[in-house]
Amino acid sequence: MPAGFATARRLADEAEALVSPTSLAALKAQILVAKAEVNRLAGAPGQAKTSLRAALQIYQDRRATPLADKTKAALTALAASTSAGPV
Repeated sequence: MPAGFATARRLADEAEALVSPTSLAALKAQILVAKAEVNRLAGAPGQAKTSLRAALQIYQDRRATPLADKTKAALTALAASTSAGPV
């Protein structure tokens, strides 16, 4: 994995750890979506799905329907891209 991805993943993990103890659920969900994108680009779709599912749960719990819908679409796109395999 290129060094840039390793750094991005570390920073996303640190951001998640900093916000987890707080009550800022919307911020945590945004961080999880960003973390999912970093993992997707780094070739770790399983970790990306885990982050997206966690973000989706937060959005659903908070009844943030537009954000939940956007996150569901990201999960669907990720599933489609991983099942298609390399082009």
